[in-house]
This record gives sequence, structure tokens and C-alpha cells, in this order.
Amino acid sequence: MAVSEATLRENYRRMPDEKLLRLAADDANKLRPEALALLRAELSSRGLGAPAEKAIEAQQQVLSEAGLQAYCAVVQAQPCPRCHATDQPLNATVVNKVASFVVMTVWEKRFAIACPRCLDQLTHDATTSSGLLGWWGFPMGIVRTIQAIIANGKMAKNHHVGHPNDLLKAFVLTNAGRIEAARDNPADLQWLLKGASRP
Repeated sequence: MAVSEATLRENYRRMPDEKLLRLAADDANKLRPEALALLRAELSSRGLGAPAEKAIEAQQQVLSEAGLQAYCAVVQAQPCPRCHATDQPLNATVVNKVASFVVMTVWEKRFAIACPRCLDQLTHDATTSSGLLGWWGFPMGIVRTIQAIIANGKMAKNHHVGHPNDLLKAFVLTNAGRIEAARDNPADLQWLLKGASRP
């Protein structure tokens, strides 16, 4: 059953600015047209319409290759969320780490955005940890450890490419609204990149 306009209007009125902006940046494309109109009206009444509108539009448009590259360039130009270096463009990876405990094997996959040096360090640390702790589970410890080490090696090949790799492009496509909303606020953009790297 759809929520009434009066209920939506009241819900938006009660939301703090930060939550309302996050809704506009993350979920505007999932809202019904009447809900989106009410959201825009509430943002406008609070003087937040202009920055939120760009985020809403970014979600609703299908990104061209040029648009995708432009958002990737915004992300790649940021300081590394781990070491804060600015001398290399950022990229993305998936870090694979295995730990085994006799009859149980845990395989953790973690997405990360960072400079190539930090991405190398993340995969190196995960590979070393897997090599030390992954083998000890029966029956899957050995199998999963080998798979994780191979996966980390494949990921490492894309850390130093001069262009955005496929993982970074996928992140940008999913988060175009959030990137647009944070584009003029470096602290928010850093928060987004750090948040993307959480397990």
C-alpha cells in the first residue's frame, strides 16, 4: 500500500537536513514521481534545493562514456583515503583474505579505493595473512587460500593502470548521485571513498 502524500510530506519535514540530502543523493531514482516532487519541495523550502538537484539529476540520467569518465576523474583526483597522497590517481580493488579454524574457513572479500601503493599493500597484507592462516581448515582451507591468493594476484595487475579500472567504473556508476552531491565538498567525498572501502 502506497504512503499518502500527507504522510510523506510530514516524514520529509521531520528528517534532519543530512538525512534528507542523503535520500536525495542515494535514493531519488527509486522514489515515485509524487514522492520525488515532495522531496524537492522540502529541500527547496530549507534552501538545500540547488546542491541536491544536481545529485538527483545525476541519478536519473544514463551516464554517457564521457560522463562516466568525468566522474571517475573526480574520484581519481582525490587524495588517497588511506595515506592521503596525491601523486597518483586512485583506483579500486577487491581484497581477498582467508582464515581457517580447523573445521571452519572464512573468506572475506573487501572492496577498497586507494592509491596504487595502498592497494598493493592491502592485497599483499591479505595474501600474507591468508598464507599464514588460511590453510588450517578442513576441507576447504587449502582450496580457498589458493583461490584468494590467485584472486589477489589478478587484482594487483589493475592497481597501476593509468585509467580507471572496471571496479572503479562500477563504483562510479552506482554512486553518481553521491559523487555529484559531494563534488564541491572534499570532506564529504573523502567520507564516501572511505565508506566504500569498509567491509
